[in-house]
Amino acid sequence: MTKGFALVQALTPEGIPGSQLTDPQKKLLMELLGEWIGNLNDDGAAPKLAAAKANLDKTYFAWGGPTTTGSAAYYAALTK
Repeated sequence: MTKGFALVQALTPEGIPGSQLTDPQKKLLMELLGEWIGNLNDDGAAPKLAAAKANLDKTYFAWGGPTTTGSAAYYAALTK
């Protein structure tokens, strides 16, 4: 994937940072992150969930696509 590149650069976060979310929105973001992190085994998931919670204010959430139920969409969460 990086063939031909001397250096891989970090992605620049886009979207809204967790620090700008309301408490109910932060709860929803943690639930979303938990769905993905929960795919790991218990030993792997526990520290990742703790890190996600500790860094939630530095986590950027971006959404692409429609907001209607049943429509295809894309989202990304990236911690800066």
